Amino acid sequence: MNTAGAENWKRTFAVLWICVFLVCASYTMVVPFLPLFLVQELSLPAANAKMWSGAFLSIGQILALTGLVLILGGLQIYWTKVRQA
Repeated sequence: MNTAGAENWKRTFAVLWICVFLVCASYTMVVPFLPLFLVQELSLPAANAKMWSGAFLSIGQILALTGLVLILGGLQIYWTKVRQA
């Protein structure tokens, strides 16, 4: 790999890292206001708003964890094959 290609992936990784950081930061700023939005804007009862808020947050965390497990598992399989070759 030439040095231009090596620098290209580093720049792409940095841009992706910054984007993920901004998305995570904005998500944590929205979370406290989710039940308020559900009650006032969508006219849900408070009990239902709490349930749906918890469901949204839980599903997001479960999907993130599942994706992480799949990625790390795939990397482990890949590196095992590379070492055996």
